[in-house]
Amino acid sequence: MIQKEAQEAETKARDWKLALLEAKKAQEEDSTEREEAQHDADHTAAQLEKTGSDHSSNAG
Repeated sequence: MIQKEAQEAETKARDWKLALLEAKKAQEEDSTEREEAQHDADHTAAQLEKTGSDHSSNAG
């Protein structure tokens, strides 16, 4: 009986460990996607700023 409970506890521990690893991996992927999106947004903002300043210097 005790051995069966120990095996069940070990199985649960493995399941939790796998779930934790999957969660960490998903979090890392999410962070990478956010960083890439931020980089793209910064690049777009810089392009818009440059375009805006080009137009304002031509308007004068």
